[in-house]
Amino acid sequence: MWDIFFLHGFLGDSSDWDMVRSFLPTNLVRSHVKDLPGHGSNDVVPRDYRSVIKDLANWVQSQAQYPSILVGYSMGGRIGWHLVHQYPKLFTFFIVESGSPGMIDKAERATRRANDHALLSQVLSGAEPFPQFLKKWYEQPIFASCQQRLLQRVMRKRMNNHPNLLHSSLQILGTGVLPSLWRELPTIQIPTLFLTGARDIKFCQMSKKCQSMASQITSRSIPRASHHIHQEQPQTMANAILEFINSKGNNAGLIQKTLMLRK
Repeated sequence: MWDIFFLHGFLGDSSDWDMVRSFLPTNLVRSHVKDLPGHGSNDVVPRDYRSVIKDLANWVQSQAQYPSILVGYSMGGRIGWHLVHQYPKLFTFFIVESGSPGMIDKAERATRRANDHALLSQVLSGAEPFPQFLKKWYEQPIFASCQQRLLQRVMRKRMNNHPNLLHSSLQILGTGVLPSLWRELPTIQIPTLFLTGARDIKFCQMSKKCQSMASQITSRSIPRASHHIHQEQPQTMANAILEFINSKGNNAGLIQKTLMLRK
């Protein structure tokens, strides 16, 4: 039996994982989800990212009854890198989907912070409607390979967010805010699977670079997928999680039987 903890991405909420969770056998897995600060039903945004990391560690400790696996997408993946770095004994495995260990260059980080602030400040000042912000956000290069039909569905769901809370969240959890962990990658102590969509060239390259830097990291690319694997191919992602557990010799018989039944 396993406890799997899922962290969603920016603009998302815990329900983003519903389809993936539906493909995980309940006789093998207990899955746990949580809205990150400023998202979904969580309207509390702490003072800094350290508080978020600590709160999530406490959440895992309070819920876990079995060996734990952390799964994080995009912003949730960035947070995940910090969680497994600071609390390595909490988790047996880490699975990151399209989630960067951070930005090393200080100038690039400053530019990213300014760009993120500029995008949302137009909404906060009333100069631009929230749907226009969403349109601009999903016009960023990393989403270029995503199916337009999927993006339209995602954007409709993202309308439930509150711009003020999103802005507060970005101020402590944005790509340009969280410290880079690239230099710490060789110290990652637990087996880590870095999942990317084959159409997401930037993150495919990033995943391979991470694998080259740390023996515990395995890079895997999912065919016909882009940046949102869990949205585009939820069963494939669920299978990838089970296959990674199986490859480490854990519950191998039960997992192998489950995977065989799906073929």
